[in-house]
Amino acid sequence: MNAPLAPSPLPHRLEVIAPDPECAALLLQYAAPAFPAELVTGVPLMVRLQPPQSEPRWVIEFLSLVARWLESAPLPCANVLYGGRGYLIRAPLDLEQIVGPAVDVATS
Repeated sequence: MNAPLAPSPLPHRLEVIAPDPECAALLLQYAAPAFPAELVTGVPLMVRLQPPQSEPRWVIEFLSLVARWLESAPLPCANVLYGGRGYLIRAPLDLEQIVGPAVDVATS
């Protein structure tokens, strides 16, 4: 019989790969009100966030700040490392860019 795994004493860290120092600084600025954050220099350049373990809503806050960061930077996606896994978070698509501007049929 296998014993259940004990919870890790260290909380999971959330790491977001930044393409350049300016993007990393912007992400740090957005993250600071919601998460303890630090810049991890090296290759790749990363911003490390510490989500609170006791509050499950941190995921919603994190996804919201990443969407805001991607839109402001502007970047097509974010590479995120969490819990030993990698995630690709895509920027919200602008529907007008995909289908083009609306055409008023009455004036055409």
